[in-house]
Order: sequence, then structure tokens, then C-alpha cells
Amino acid sequence: HDGIERLPGATATRQLLVARAVDYYDRLAADERGNVPLQREISAAYRRLGGVLGRPYASNFGDAPGALASYRKALAIRETLAAADPSMPASLDLLESYLDVAEILRQDPYGKGWLLKVKSSRIASNTRNLLSGKLAKAWMENALDKLRPLHGESLGPVLQDGGLPLEGIARILGGNQWADLAKTHL
Repeated sequence: HDGIERLPGATATRQLLVARAVDYYDRLAADERGNVPLQREISAAYRRLGGVLGRPYASNFGDAPGALASYRKALAIRETLAAADPSMPASLDLLESYLDVAEILRQDPYGKGWLLKVKSSRIASNTRNLLSGKLAKAWMENALDKLRPLHGESLGPVLQDGGLPLEGIARILGGNQWADLAKTHL
């Protein structure tokens, strides 16, 4: 794959190679479950495939769901390997896989990377006031216009879930400023 990555017109060939590689590694992983060195190599291959499919900030196919599936396969193998042998290399591989999955989820939190889905027993009443289409877009643009003066054009991901801010406006704002911003916009 690396040899043709930058060749003009090679995208279809690259996609075919990746699809065949995924099939090959799926069969190999199932057939060789007890082969620890090979499982470690397979997990590294799944990680590499995830990067080709949709690694953020790198040349990729833009297939975040495919990347997430590949990263999760690597993670599943690495969890099994780390449980059997909690040595430093196995633990570092496991950490690497957790970070890969987290990065895809951070880049595509509302796509196919959802952690969970919630089913409401009162869907009609819960969705009555939801905005869609042009109204939703107008509401989001208005909210963004209100946020920009607080942090300028470099507004990154914001803190929606009460976790620790890593970047963006949530890191700059603290205490009551964040509470006011969350109450107004979230």
C-alpha cells in the first residue's frame, strides 16, 4: 500500500488492497487465536489499516467508521494479550489502541462512532422541539457567532460532558465562566 499511496489515480487500487487485507486479517485472527506472537502482529496490522481508513490528521480514505472498526479489532486482540501477559510491551500496545479508538470517537462523535444509543419510551414528546434542516443550521450558526468573541476563530472542541477540558475554549474558561457558557449554549 505505501508504495502506491501517492500515485495519481491509485485510490481504487488502494481501497481494494485495504478491503482484501481486512478480510485476510479477519480470517487469520480467527484461525490463529492461540498464536500470541502472530496475534500481536495482527493487532498491529489492524491498527495500520485503521490509519489508512481514517486516521485523523493523516492521509486516509476518510472512512471513520471503518477506521473505528479496525481499531476496535486491534483493541480486542490487545486486551486479550494484556490480560494474559500484563508486561510493559503488552500494556503499551493496549494503551495505544485505547488512544486510537478515543481519537476516532473525538473526531467523529456523532457519526458511526457513538459509544451508546438511548431509546426513549416517549420519543414523540422528547423530539417535539428538536430542530432540523435549515432551522438547526441557523441555530448552530447563531450559537457559534455568540461563542467566537470568547475565543476567536481557533475555537476547538468544547466541554459538553463535564470531563476535564483538554483543548479549546473549555481549557481557557474556568469556574463560573464555564458554567455560564454551558448554561447559555449547551
